[in-house]
Amino acid sequence: MKEIFRNKELGYVFVIVFTFLFALNAIDTSSGILIRTFTHKSYVQAVFVTLMGAGGTLGALSVLKLDKKYKLLNICLISMFCFGILISLVVFVKSLTSLLLIVTLAGILSPGIIMAAELKK
Repeated sequence: MKEIFRNKELGYVFVIVFTFLFALNAIDTSSGILIRTFTHKSYVQAVFVTLMGAGGTLGALSVLKLDKKYKLLNICLISMFCFGILISLVVFVKSLTSLLLIVTLAGILSPGIIMAAELKK
């Protein structure tokens, strides 16, 4: 742990990944509560996870293309900013459709945070 904070680059990556994983768990937990509020059908949780995964695949492909055009730090900061906005929108969710849209967009943005941090490392 000392090595992480001694090395500025590793500290930077640690903070980004820690913050992102905390936010991702928050959106997953709150979304699970919202899904149970809107419906008691178990397949909806599977749709939720599938959409996040599909979004993550699209996001990963995008990061690989953007990596050659833009600085990794810019990709990471923009992704984190947009992800933060999405998390704040969860409190305004009034329908299952809007929740599934938010989770798909979160999945798309996720690789911009994690992959940029990992590539930077």
